[in-house]
Amino acid sequence: DILTGSPLLDPPGSDPRLAEGARTYIVPDANIVLHQIDVLEHPAVQDVIFLQTVLAEVRHRRVALYNRARALAADPQRRATVFSNEHHRDTYVPQMPGETANDYNDRAIRAAVAWYARQLQGRVRVVLVTEDADNRAR
Repeated sequence: DILTGSPLLDPPGSDPRLAEGARTYIVPDANIVLHQIDVLEHPAVQDVIFLQTVLAEVRHRRVALYNRARALAADPQRRATVFSNEHHRDTYVPQMPGETANDYNDRAIRAAVAWYARQLQGRVRVVLVTEDADNRAR
């Protein structure tokens, strides 16, 4: 199984990156990482889940910002993690025929956020941070 980074979901001894007592997990979409990385780097922003789908899109568009996001996830003081949503059996979604890459990425992100929320059963709020009105509405 693929680790989630959450102490509430991962097996004991797995060294989860997110805080035991976190009240909210933040999941930024690619546009937030691309345009608001400075906010994500602020020390007050913690318990961030970077989805593999998001990081792949960021790397494709701006390698320097991808490296900054990976550095955040690698810093144990930041309480951030990378979740391989495209390789997890419960969060993988196949691309639909005729679906644009952007629509597919948005759907994959929503599926992973919904999965986290179901698994956590209200113990931690999972918030998708996006500027995309269509993504928020779904």
